[in-house]
Amino acid sequence: MLSRAHEQGSEVTVIMADLDKFKSINDDFGHLTGDEVIRAFGVACRQSVRSRDLVGRFGGEEFIMALADSSAADGVAVAERIQFVLSAQRILLDGHTVPTASFGVADSSVHGDDLGALIASADTALYGAKSAGRNCVMVSGAAPLE
Repeated sequence: MLSRAHEQGSEVTVIMADLDKFKSINDDFGHLTGDEVIRAFGVACRQSVRSRDLVGRFGGEEFIMALADSSAADGVAVAERIQFVLSAQRILLDGHTVPTASFGVADSSVHGDDLGALIASADTALYGAKSAGRNCVMVSGAAPLE
């Protein structure tokens, strides 16, 4: 996808997502509930990305998405759609709606077709979103978006 985009002069956006406080969900409510939360996130992703985009579990409660022919602004829009779908699912645990997720967004306009650098940039933005209080979107090199 990145090579094709680079050849065509288009962009690819990578989104790193992390389910907020997932370890405590597993610890407090059990792994079956944790599995339900992961499924809810998967449904939200499926409803928010195009069929040509890629979504995968990156490890534990982290997910990665690659959006073809997309800018960072498109990535923000996808992350915000996922947040909206998650909030509409209303899984309630101890009176709190879960899951919420934090997102880091980076596009290939800065990193070209260097996948490692693009993922690292999105991951840095993700940690910025988590540091800003979670349940928000941060674009690489920008302030968090709520």
